[in-house]
Amino acid sequence: SDYITREEMCQMLVKGYEYAKGTIEAGEEASFTDRSVIGDFEAVSKAYLLGLMLGRDDGSFGPQANATRAEAAAVIARFNGLI
Repeated sequence: SDYITREEMCQMLVKGYEYAKGTIEAGEEASFTDRSVIGDFEAVSKAYLLGLMLGRDDGSFGPQANATRAEAAAVIARFNGLI
């Protein structure tokens, strides 16, 4: 089976949300310590703004890290609460 990164999860969540609810502005930028390695910062920022994805305890986001099952389950629950 294939894995999904945290950044890819943000991209899918934002596309799904905007399809259902309309385009949103990125708003206040999230300040992650690893911002320089986040390829699609707009998607990550929007997912963070919506409360769908959270940063890590150390202040990083971990965009290239594989999403865990626990993260996926939490994100699905949050997403269903917004839609």
